[in-house]
Amino acid sequence: MLTEYIGILMEGTDEKANPMLNKKVRKALSYAINRKNLISFIRNGLGTPGSHGFIPDALSSFDSTQIQGYKVDIKKAQELLKDAGYPQGKGFPEITLSTYTTDKEIAGFLQKQWEDNLGIKVKIESNQFATHKDMVDNAKVKFFRGSWIGDYPDAENFLSLFYSKNFSPDGPNKTHFADETYDKLFEEAHETDNTFTRYSDYNKMDQIIMDNAPVIVLFYDEVLNLKQKNVTGLKTNTMNTLVLEKVDLKSGNNASANADDKKEEKKEETSK
Repeated sequence: MLTEYIGILMEGTDEKANPMLNKKVRKALSYAINRKNLISFIRNGLGTPGSHGFIPDALSSFDSTQIQGYKVDIKKAQELLKDAGYPQGKGFPEITLSTYTTDKEIAGFLQKQWEDNLGIKVKIESNQFATHKDMVDNAKVKFFRGSWIGDYPDAENFLSLFYSKNFSPDGPNKTHFADETYDKLFEEAHETDNTFTRYSDYNKMDQIIMDNAPVIVLFYDEVLNLKQKNVTGLKTNTMNTLVLEKVDLKSGNNASANADDKKEEKKEETSK
């Protein structure tokens, strides 16, 4: 239950001073990223491309057929940037991506993607995580790395990042995104006990986020759990908590393993 993303501070109206306020620019940056390569080359295959909204695929309300997100489309990205007034990145000012020291590889990958595919130059500013978090929470950076781990297994927790009454530093809305329709849907979903209505509202909200692009979703995280071959019934829930009620050991394999260990011990004693 973790979504990794790039956030854009949505404050201000002067698009010439801050081209990131132009929705076409934000969309172009999102379409220019090959998320599959990011996972393969930087993450060693661990994770799922964030192509279907901000809600991660670990949640029951996740529905990739309902949300039109962003997959790599270089031609479309270049057309959007041209429509925004920056053909092939000409005239686009250098932008700074604020990140933390343990995230340099991902930041470097994105930097190269945007320069190669759009002609946009990106400077990387790296700080310790605590410093980075403080700067993001207090709106001191306009373009930043972010991640959100769900506090509980419901999409509301992720969608609360875009509710206008949750502006940081008091709340989790670090992009300061505000939309009246989104707020109404959020409040309706929060108040209803009808699962169908709530999930429908979740999908509508997620699509509003994708259409306005205050964030660029990179990937949904995955966790690996390793177990011995003789262990059965071991599962985890959405919160990655171990579920142990049905765990069992295959006695045959276990007995065989113990017998082999004893044989090895006898060999060692004989050799001594």
